[in-house]
Amino acid sequence: MKKFLQDLEQFLQKDSKKLEKYEWCFSKLMENIDNIYIPYFDSEMQSERKFYPDFIFWFRNRENGEYKIVFIDPKGLKIEANPRDKIKDFESIYKDKEFLYRDKKIRVYLFYYNKDIVKFYRFEKYKKSSVSNIMSNII
Repeated sequence: MKKFLQDLEQFLQKDSKKLEKYEWCFSKLMENIDNIYIPYFDSEMQSERKFYPDFIFWFRNRENGEYKIVFIDPKGLKIEANPRDKIKDFESIYKDKEFLYRDKKIRVYLFYYNKDIVKFYRFEKYKKSSVSNIMSNII
């Protein structure tokens, strides 16, 4: 998590102009406090669970008012089944879908921030090794 925050700080120092057309904010999600999660079915435990990514970003386009909500989880992917289950159910809820709020479009994204060289078959697009790479996928 610390590496992610350092990377975010570096991105903001070097590339903050890329965010000029957005109003944005982010928050660290606290599992025992926040009720913001992605439901998923854990194939190992054979039960429904709640996925609490560590961070949530909100972006609002200043020109058209459209929103982007971005969940980022800076954790390891060494045990592939659990992240795979989370992504599979994230896709069933959000992939290629737009939601409306007061006539403004909302899109939802999920990324695993991970600098490890671990292959994440079929889900590589969700694994990003830098904040810059995450931002280039959404802005």
